[in-house]
Amino acid sequence: MKIDLYLDHIIHSLQQQGGISVRWTEMMNRLKQSPEFKIHSIGPERRLDADTDPSNASESAFGKQHLPSFLDRYFNPNIPGEKGIFHSSYYRICRNKAMVNLTTVHDFTYEHFRTGLPLMVHHHQKQWAINSSYHLITVSDFTRQELLNRYPKISENRVTVIPNGVNPGQFFPLPKGDTGTFPLPFPSGTFLLFVGERISRYKNFIRVMEVAAHLNLPLLIIGGGPLKKAETIHLTQLLGPNRFAQLNNVATKALNFYYNHALCLLYLSMYEGFGIPVIEAQSAGCPVVCLNSSALPEVAGEGAQWVTENSLEAIVEAVKGLMEGTSLRNALIEKGKRNAQQFTWDRSFDLTVKVYQEIHRQCFE
Repeated sequence: MKIDLYLDHIIHSLQQQGGISVRWTEMMNRLKQSPEFKIHSIGPERRLDADTDPSNASESAFGKQHLPSFLDRYFNPNIPGEKGIFHSSYYRICRNKAMVNLTTVHDFTYEHFRTGLPLMVHHHQKQWAINSSYHLITVSDFTRQELLNRYPKISENRVTVIPNGVNPGQFFPLPKGDTGTFPLPFPSGTFLLFVGERISRYKNFIRVMEVAAHLNLPLLIIGGGPLKKAETIHLTQLLGPNRFAQLNNVATKALNFYYNHALCLLYLSMYEGFGIPVIEAQSAGCPVVCLNSSALPEVAGEGAQWVTENSLEAIVEAVKGLMEGTSLRNALIEKGKRNAQQFTWDRSFDLTVKVYQEIHRQCFE
């Protein structure tokens, strides 16, 4: 007998890229191949996987989207007459009492860095989802501890840690001298790499710019949307013209290429529930310079050049070590590759399947 899974794809209406959508897509791609589950899709399944026919994504569909995504995200689906496990990609629950809700908690970024109405609305939705769920998944032990501290009435055995992952077949070291077919704006091994969004204060992009300026190193920025006029002016003032470049909608193959050719990934985020670029870079053989904060020590392990304080001087010294010491750089690359091997999407999927199986055993057998 197949396990009925009702999977809410709302995240694909909210972000084109990002750790949550990457995780959800990786899990869905594997679930579609599993004969153990009967998949029912809720919401915008058409964006489940851009590389496959969306009609293959589910055996039935519910909860068609009628509102713009920025509103639809706040309305919980109701699926009358159905029963099974409801798992949302972003803090929605099913109001049908015959459904068992499962929620993945990625982080508490809003609670730390947002204020006013955005915080109130997000916190209300997340709190409702957490308190209404039979079981909870977190992406790191750091997030699990934060969840239990914020919700002390939740029993520890209701929370399972399932880390994010990386595909070794997508992120890997290229042969030396491989110039690829992608444009390389700066000579190989000479530029700092920044991956992700830049606007949020906790991402610490201003510090990244300062480090590049102090070391007179070019900066390649991937993701986060086109540079705004103010950003371009600031970057030009700090680094000079033609000393920075920004790329959007970078395919996985291209991202692996840029990891391979960077001096290092400069990941100075002050808060992360996980931090997928860290293990992508490690898997590709790219050294990582990281702030020792939140979940990053748990994720990067010994495969990062750690900075214990968010000071320009400390970070500059960490990067200089990679510029001046070949043995240090090579040792860091090897440690990073070993560390990344423990974080795979196949492992994440296997752990997720065990949660589905256990919920089904407890609630439906």
